[in-house]
This record gives sequence, structure tokens and C-alpha cells, in this order.
Amino acid sequence: MSDIAIDMPTGSGHVLSEKLQIKVSRSTLTRLAHQQPLPDINTLKIVGVDDWAFRKGVNYRTILVDMETSKPIDMLPTRDSEDLKAWLRDHPGIKIITRHRASSYSTALDSISPNTVQVADPFHLLMNLSDALNTFFKSISPKINKLIKAKTCEMLRDAGAVSGQDSVNKKEIAEIPVPVQKQDTLVPKSHPKRTNIEVFSNCILSKMKIDGYTNMEIINDIRKMGYTGRNTQAYQYLSFLKETNGVTTLNYVEQRKQPIPYIKRLNSRKLAKYVGHSLNHVEDIDHRSYMEVLFDNIPILKRVRRLVKRFKKMLKTGEGQIQEWIKSI
Repeated sequence: MSDIAIDMPTGSGHVLSEKLQIKVSRSTLTRLAHQQPLPDINTLKIVGVDDWAFRKGVNYRTILVDMETSKPIDMLPTRDSEDLKAWLRDHPGIKIITRHRASSYSTALDSISPNTVQVADPFHLLMNLSDALNTFFKSISPKINKLIKAKTCEMLRDAGAVSGQDSVNKKEIAEIPVPVQKQDTLVPKSHPKRTNIEVFSNCILSKMKIDGYTNMEIINDIRKMGYTGRNTQAYQYLSFLKETNGVTTLNYVEQRKQPIPYIKRLNSRKLAKYVGHSLNHVEDIDHRSYMEVLFDNIPILKRVRRLVKRFKKMLKTGEGQIQEWIKSI
């Protein structure tokens, strides 16, 4: 029982003493707390049993609380069933125990106090719900994966249709005349010698209409048609034409840098979290869209969502027909 008082004064007590301008050390406060007499434990009727992290992730104990006064009454050195069994033997007559869902606690209660009513608190009921939903989403993961794969392929097809790569013939586009805007500025040149590249402006712009074009491919084509200048001059002229004529199609390098359309899958725990939420409360836009796709294409999820919302409402309000809810599953 002495462990209960260890951290109480050293934290908030020390802060309070400083605000009251009382000069006292943490160790003194701890010593004074240990000297205080423990409260008498009256006949217990309703007790709370939960684990308590003495050192999180390393050392856990069991804390017991009088639920009628909301005050801790004891702390056991471990969360093993044997320690709780010993404590229950010393405290017979408990009518109700609200407990952590650990199997060690249920084993101790079933063994020593089989007639005691065991109650799961709302937090652990929600944990049970989360586990059940996690199992459910794992069971339908093949259906979800198939749906997401189909949607991803659909996005890729749409991206291909927008780029025009599926339906456009390069030769036909190259033959379409494209008007060249008149410019008030001279084309920059890397060599003082004038070239005949302006003659091929229509051809160059036509080829630029195709997503995924390469500058080198265009230069090779116009060279076959009679271009006599250097590659450096041609590159500069291509950039000049693209900028001044507002060409928005992507060349090969730019296209390779574009992200591939992809739907990132959510794991079963994340799905269990979102299924009972209003989608308006899902902050991540991609996650919200993902859930909308699932709800629109997997009908059973709408029913699961209604059941989850009803269950949470019953926990929150303390009202509802739990037996009716169970039958509706």
C-alpha cells in the first residue's frame, strides 16, 4: 500500500509547495507522505481492478479501487492471478468487480469469487469492439484488396486517357499545322551563325503535343528534314517555343517525375477506427476518400457502421437495448 503515495507529493506536491513559498524538498514530502496513516478499508461491495504501470513497458502492478468512494485501497506487486487470488481471500463478500480484461484477473475471480458480478468498464468494452472490428476487416481483406486494385487500375487508365497516349497517332499529330505566335524578342542563340530552325516551328510544336516526347527525338526528326544547326541551339529554341506558345504537355523527363496514381491501403486497425466515425471528422483527405470508396462498394460496411454507432451511443448515454443490439448482429 505504501507504493500508492510514492509519486503523489513529489510531483504536484512539490509544485504546490513552491507556489505557496514553502521551502521543502521532494524527499521530505515523500517521507511525510509515508508517515501518514492509511485510511480504514470498510466493507467492500464494488471494487475496480486494473493494471498500473510502475515503469511503463517494464514493470506492471495491480491497483484496486473502492468504486463507491473512487479511492485506491491497495496495490499488488504484480498483475498475476495468484496475487489477486490472495487479496480476494482476505476480502470476501465483494458483490461487483469492474476489471481490466486481462485473463489473469478473470481467472482469479472465477476461482475465488465465482458469484461476484464481473463488469467491463467502457474503455475496455471499446477495446473489445476495436479487436472485433480488427478481426472483421482482416476477414474481408481479400475483397478490399481486390477493390483497391481495380480502382488503382481505373486511375491509371484515366491518367493514360488524359495524356492522350492511348488514342493519338504521332504521325497524324505531326502533320497538324500549329500557328506560331509572333514574338517581339529574338530567339536566344548560343552561336552567332544563324540557323534554319524557325522553318520547323510548326513541326516542333506538333510533336510537343504528345506527352512523353523527347527533345532529342524532335531534333533528330527535324535534322532529317533539313535542320543544319547545332543541338545546343535546337534545345534552346525548343524551350523558347514551349514557353512562348504555352505548351503544357510533359516531355519524357517531366513525365517520369510525375507520381504514379496509387491508392495507399489502410491497415485493419485504421479501418476499425474510422468505420464508426463521421467521415467529415476524418482529417486526412486520402483516408476519407479511401473510406468513401469502401462504403460505396462493400454494402456490409454500412450495416457495420450503424451497429458501431449504436454501440458507442449506448456506452455514452447508458441507455439502450443491448440484447436487441446483439440479436441484430
